[in-house]
Amino acid sequence: MNSELHFTRYLYVKEEVKLSLILCILNKKDESVFWAYELYYSGFKSELIQLFWTMYYDFYYTLNPLFEKYLLKKLINDLNFESNCENLLAMIVNNFMIRPHTMDIFMLKQIIQICDFDNPCIQEYKTSSNFTIISTDLESILEIQDYMMLAFLILTEIKDEHIIETLKIVVKHFNKKGLKLDSKKVISEYQKYLNNDYHSNNKRVIILSKIMHYYVVIKNIKLGKNLYVHIEPEEVIIYETINADLKSRNDELVMPILPAYKILPLATVYYIDNYNYLSLFHLQREKLDIKIAYREYWLYHASFSPLWKERITKHNGFIDETNKKIMFTENETKNSDDNEEVFYNEFGYEPDEQKIETQNKTTQEIKSERSWSSFYSEHKNSGLFTVDDDILNDLIKVIYIF
Repeated sequence: MNSELHFTRYLYVKEEVKLSLILCILNKKDESVFWAYELYYSGFKSELIQLFWTMYYDFYYTLNPLFEKYLLKKLINDLNFESNCENLLAMIVNNFMIRPHTMDIFMLKQIIQICDFDNPCIQEYKTSSNFTIISTDLESILEIQDYMMLAFLILTEIKDEHIIETLKIVVKHFNKKGLKLDSKKVISEYQKYLNNDYHSNNKRVIILSKIMHYYVVIKNIKLGKNLYVHIEPEEVIIYETINADLKSRNDELVMPILPAYKILPLATVYYIDNYNYLSLFHLQREKLDIKIAYREYWLYHASFSPLWKERITKHNGFIDETNKKIMFTENETKNSDDNEEVFYNEFGYEPDEQKIETQNKTTQEIKSERSWSSFYSEHKNSGLFTVDDDILNDLIKVIYIF
């Protein structure tokens, strides 16, 4: 992956927009919809779908298994909605927000990265590839509900060729506990996931999520309701991309009705870290100077988004990787200077000339005002797994793979 900062349509950092979207959904903040459309209209549709699925299995599946069918129906065709159907994205976001979530899967994913697990069966299994060795251990772990060891086995240790056998053991175990799971159906549905590119990061997480859901059912923990929010098309018009209006008033040679440089103050509605959560995550800006990127090389960093790349190409522009600039060439109707002038008339946002308040919507200092301990306390809700304080104190910054 390119290590450069990737800017969105309104010059936020894509990575930070993704995190803000997840965090605002978990906290049931209205800003969630804005961040979703910022990714959508920037052209990051496939990445947005991937984010929704990752978030679903990390936080929502355990208590909302039926929501999976809704997402399968809505997250189709790379979010290339038919005309006047952009409200579906707002509906997806709002339907996440009305549902309960837990921290179980997310925290287990983080814990196995920082904790050491002592299990002699695992080493013997890894050496011999004899699944029988680990299968007996798996059955015991399921019985005693050792969630951390279970996550360690499922997410990192069991080999790919034994994943289906693992799922069979899981189904058999919970059927013994009183569930009536159709083994063939469970396995068939899972095999469909294996062929879905959007589940590339979640293939093992899905199994762990299913296991935690089965525990929820046998413990009679309350599930989320099968309710759905509807959003009208006119409610999402405010999220459409604001374009420069270069027409002059009364056909006189005066300033355009909306010059490009006035777009950012109108469009950047929210601060990227309005609630001070981003410090909990490793960010690209920790190794890069976001203020210089924003003020001096904004168009280069914006060119990594499909929207800006299309705009640049349309005006015969190309990326100068060495100097981090966009250069323009001539075409049949315009010379290079004319193409450049036309482009900047339409898209010259001039971020370095904006008021500090506008610049800070993207470049604000990320303050460390929260801890994983406090975040966990806010969101553990109806979780099965209780994280020890010592482990929470060891969690400083998390690398979250969407």
